[in-house]
Amino acid sequence: MRPTEVEVHLVRTGRVLRITHGSRWALWPFADVDKPVPAFDAVIAGAMTLQPTDVVELALMPTKETRMPRVPAGLALDWGFISELEHDRLVADAAQRRRAALNRTRRGRSGSRLSSSNWRALETAVDDPGRFTRLARRLNIKGIFVPCVKWRVGSVAEALEAGATESQLRWLVGTMREVRTLELEVSMQQAWHEGFRAARAVPPI
Repeated sequence: MRPTEVEVHLVRTGRVLRITHGSRWALWPFADVDKPVPAFDAVIAGAMTLQPTDVVELALMPTKETRMPRVPAGLALDWGFISELEHDRLVADAAQRRRAALNRTRRGRSGSRLSSSNWRALETAVDDPGRFTRLARRLNIKGIFVPCVKWRVGSVAEALEAGATESQLRWLVGTMREVRTLELEVSMQQAWHEGFRAARAVPPI
C-alpha cells in the first residue's frame, strides 16, 4: 500500500514519523484518524538526525530510568518554572558549590592528583559555571556546579500531552538525547572494565 499525498506531506513537513519494518510501514503518532499529535513537529526537530525508531524510543523513555532533566536557572525563570528570588538563590548556591569543590582540591581531600596547571584552570573558571563543569567532569570532580532546577516530568510524551511549548520540547528532547548517549557510553565503559577484569581473572594455561 502506497502512502497518500497527505501522508507524504505530513512526513516531509516533519509532522509525523514513518516507521518501517521490512516491507511494512506506519505513520506515528496520530491523536485521531488523520489528525497528527499537535506540536510533535517540535519533538522531531529536537531529535534532529535520529532515526524514526530512535525518536519513538526517546519520546517514550521514562525519566525515572535515566534521571530527571535539570533545567538551567535562566531558562527555568524564562519559562515561569521559578521566581526571580528562586533563580538568585540557585545561582548563589551553585557558586558556593563550585568554590567548595575548589577548596577541597586545594586541601587535597579530592582531586589530589591535580597538576598545578589543572588546579589553576579550575580556579580561573570558578565564576563560569559551564566552563567549571566541563573541567570538573574531565578531572573527575563530582558535583552539580550549574544553577539549575529539576523538571519533574515523566517523559517527552508526558510533556507534550501537558502542553509544553515548542522551545521546551526542543530543549527536553535534546537533553534526553544527551542523557541517553551518556548512559550508553557509561554502559560500554562498564562492560569493557568487567571484561578486562574477567580476562585478568582467568588463570594462565
